[in-house]
Amino acid sequence: MTKKILVAFDGSDHADRTLRRAAELAVAENAEMIILHAVVPHHLSDEEIAYAEERCGNEYRERMRHASRVRLPLEDMAEERPVRQYIEARDIFYRVLGEDILKRAETRAKELGVRTVKTELEFEHPAKAILDAARRKDVDMIVMGRKGHNRIAEFFLGSTAQHVIQHAERSVLMVA
Repeated sequence: MTKKILVAFDGSDHADRTLRRAAELAVAENAEMIILHAVVPHHLSDEEIAYAEERCGNEYRERMRHASRVRLPLEDMAEERPVRQYIEARDIFYRVLGEDILKRAETRAKELGVRTVKTELEFEHPAKAILDAARRKDVDMIVMGRKGHNRIAEFFLGSTAQHVIQHAERSVLMVA
């Protein structure tokens, strides 16, 4: 019997299909669903910056006002004020975007009939976040898509799905 299902959710169309499949299982088993979104910092695209300016409000704008919009290093230990301001603004954006993505997924899961839905936002590599959350929450099953949000990164860094399958200590359902 499955009591807890962890769903990896990156906000993509494929993740929506994965969420639907996980919801079917959760409803059938009357299981709790935990939706996980993992954030991996990267340089913000122009679209992400526009979304951040619109969605994140004054806290983001205040930091970005002092930061250059040129491509800055991602190191979190940067000493220069403009770099620190950019990193702080970027992290605000990731937190707000992650919360938006999770709220949408939680709403959808409840619409699909899942009774108990919890969300988790992690700031680390998706495979590590999935495996750590699965252990920490003592889930019975991990449900994830076999395609990631960033196909280029998967090609060079190795597939998140492959890593989870190799290292998971519980059942993993891959949704094609």
